[in-house]
Amino acid sequence: MPLKVIGVGMHTGSWRLCPIYKALIFDLDGTLVDSAIDFRKMKKRSIRFLEDAGVASGLLTEKMLNHEIEELAVNDLEKSGLTAVEIKRILRKVAKIMDAIELEAIDGVSIVDGVVETLEMLKNLGVKIGIITRSCREYAILVIDKFGLQNVVDAVAARDDVLRSKPAAQHPRYLMQLLGVKPSETALVGDHLMDALCAENADINFFLIARADTDLSAFKGHQHEVLQDIRGLVRVVGEACNRKHA
Repeated sequence: MPLKVIGVGMHTGSWRLCPIYKALIFDLDGTLVDSAIDFRKMKKRSIRFLEDAGVASGLLTEKMLNHEIEELAVNDLEKSGLTAVEIKRILRKVAKIMDAIELEAIDGVSIVDGVVETLEMLKNLGVKIGIITRSCREYAILVIDKFGLQNVVDAVAARDDVLRSKPAAQHPRYLMQLLGVKPSETALVGDHLMDALCAENADINFFLIARADTDLSAFKGHQHEVLQDIRGLVRVVGEACNRKHA
């Protein structure tokens, strides 16, 4: 699909066929807030623990995404003969390592400009708001409370709420179930290729919030629309809602 770049308050004829969304699912870190999580430290500690638990040394690297580290570790542990129960116990300990590093970062988290007013306006349009995150639930709730978003967020699906978190389809599907909406009524909003893959796996539309360092070429081949600013969502959904009630 060709890219359509939508700026703040800008509208083009290409949006006349834009569907009505009953719900928007937002990625948290990088989309709604600027994270202070030390992912390098998280990966380093997780890899060290996994290698001590039996994963082949050198198999995992800090350049990998967290879900890639987990998948490779599970495959290697299975090959080594560990049972599903033993592997699950190891992954729980890895999750605790990640939880601790996420919670250390709460004080340094800042909200992205335009988020509060955008979510409030979307709620006024009748759109349900969900948050999907690979961070733990405690971190997500603390962030939501820190910026007073609890009155505009309808549901949260964190890493520890599902067996397989994003980009797996189970994660957004669980959140859609909480929101009471269908894939055809939903779009995911994020800033990372993982978010695009997650939307693709769940068969929902995807809005990419492009930042200064976003490599748009990485998204080629993945269905998405580009917004230069999160405020652009109000224009897109608002126009669609106006046409519905005209």
